[in-house]
Amino acid sequence: MRWTASRKAEILRQLGSEELTVRQAIEKYALSEQEIALWRRAVQAAGVHALRTTRIQNYREVFEDYDQQGK
Repeated sequence: MRWTASRKAEILRQLGSEELTVRQAIEKYALSEQEIALWRRAVQAAGVHALRTTRIQNYREVFEDYDQQGK
């Protein structure tokens, strides 16, 4: 399955609205908890557009700084 930014955003929306649990997402989509956490951090730190693969790579340092600030 190809993970587009819009597909990732939809999974996060379902998780946020409690339509889907993290455990269900892991099982249904063969994701890891770390991957879901990365997507969440990407959105928190830089918005939904950060879910694009190239953006996640570019913003990795931003995510690390964000985590260090405890947000």
